[in-house]
Amino acid sequence: MTKYRLLRLLRESLGRKQTQVAENLGISACYLSLIESGKKELTAELLDALCEEYNVPSYLFSWNEKDLDRTATRKERSLLKRMNEYLDELLLLIMKRNERHEAKSSV
Repeated sequence: MTKYRLLRLLRESLGRKQTQVAENLGISACYLSLIESGKKELTAELLDALCEEYNVPSYLFSWNEKDLDRTATRKERSLLKRMNEYLDELLLLIMKRNERHEAKSSV
């Protein structure tokens, strides 16, 4: 899963619209849309702001799919694949937490 897809899933799990998040970050909704679709590169500063906005740790986005292609050994590839699986599981837990929080907030 790409970091761009991850950002969109996190936003959606919080029940937030792009316009809301973009306004909080001081960027346009169009720019956020381009980031979430992977058409614009994400700066470290904006990534930090998004992590704060979504209340998630920044290491969730440290995974880079290209790293898998660059690894020299089978052991490294195996380790990176497992790391990706753990990050996916963490994402699911965070999204469930967000959904529960949103459900409580709307009651």
